[in-house]
Amino acid sequence: MRRIGVMVLMVTALFIGAAFADTHGHKKSAHGTTNKTSHSMHGIVINEAWARASTPGAKNGVAYLSIENHGSTTNALLSVTTPVAGRAELHTHKNESGVMKMEQIHSISVAPHKTAVLRPGGDHIMLLGLEKPLKIGSHFMMTLKFKSGSEKSIKVMVLKNNVKKKNKHNH
Repeated sequence: MRRIGVMVLMVTALFIGAAFADTHGHKKSAHGTTNKTSHSMHGIVINEAWARASTPGAKNGVAYLSIENHGSTTNALLSVTTPVAGRAELHTHKNESGVMKMEQIHSISVAPHKTAVLRPGGDHIMLLGLEKPLKIGSHFMMTLKFKSGSEKSIKVMVLKNNVKKKNKHNH
């Protein structure tokens, strides 16, 4: 009887793992399925770079990613360039007397062995003066410049405009 219980637990664990797995080399996130992409340089690893799809008539866009610092010293993202926008700026949200306001910042610091996550409602990359709308499923390149002097070009996937909606799967 005990063996049957152990077998049931093992089978259940396999099914749960399969529910979260994707056999096409992608990983799932709160934003839907994203390309399994990480970019590494000088102890810095960039993961899950994505941009929100444009709304009709939008002249600006926004991009998010995570920056892991595997180095022994603090590093910082200083600037971003991309061919899809006239310019890119680092921004954050601040709560001023109960009102959320967005403001430009000069860098995003990442301590050794820590991760900085750029996400909606927090630090992010503003894409100002879009050359064309960002369409779901497309991608574009961005170049990140760091305090250490390193630069890295990364691919950014364009995902759903409203990330708070649940993904519906129609099979």
